[in-house]
Amino acid sequence: MTTLAQYLTLLPNSLSEADKIEYTQLAYEDVVKKPKLDPSIHPLKFTNHIKLDGFTFKGVMVDSLSEIAFKEIVSINNCDILDTEQDFGTVDTALFGNIEETDYGFTDFDLVNESQSTTPEIYQAASSIVCTNVSECFTLLTGYMYPYFCTTADGWYVDRHYYDIQTMVDTYTTANLIVDDVLMVLAIFQVLSRFYGKNADTNRENIYHKFGPVDLVNLHNNWKNTIGNDGYDFIGIPDGNN
Repeated sequence: MTTLAQYLTLLPNSLSEADKIEYTQLAYEDVVKKPKLDPSIHPLKFTNHIKLDGFTFKGVMVDSLSEIAFKEIVSINNCDILDTEQDFGTVDTALFGNIEETDYGFTDFDLVNESQSTTPEIYQAASSIVCTNVSECFTLLTGYMYPYFCTTADGWYVDRHYYDIQTMVDTYTTANLIVDDVLMVLAIFQVLSRFYGKNADTNRENIYHKFGPVDLVNLHNNWKNTIGNDGYDFIGIPDGNN
């Protein structure tokens, strides 16, 4: 395991720690969208209307309050797709539970969907998800959740996790954060590309950009094509290896 403190030592010494984190954040936001991810299943509870749209509209883990963002939503149980630009009004918070727990971490789980006697009617229109027949509903969402660049030893089910690296550092310090192996390698090349580009070294800028965010991502994604998918029974904690 590589800590964030160890990762930062791999970046150019002329950069301050703040600059290294800023460069890494920009690199992360770019490269995290490129590797293929495995789908994972997430218990979802919401009131009336929510939005889930990448890093723009994120959900929250019910116990830890970790941020949850999706690259793509595969499916939502009992959900139909609407082709409309309708404004559904106030946006509520999307609450996600822990699928490894009996009641998914929702302490008032028995109160939703009218004590399980009503099937919620859910519709998705662009980034909006609405329920029309019960005010508070429970369902299951399958999607491609973005992995965090760095995590704590206890993980995002327990500790509050953010996609913003500086916020993670402010909360846990660099020595107590573990960097995702795949994202770390991809980010290093992207950081070096940006660094040399800012210093007018176009040759090295292009070399690092092609080798990291292009060639390595293609190798990773081609490898993912060969291993298939294990199904939806249990995916595990999302990270850059998935």
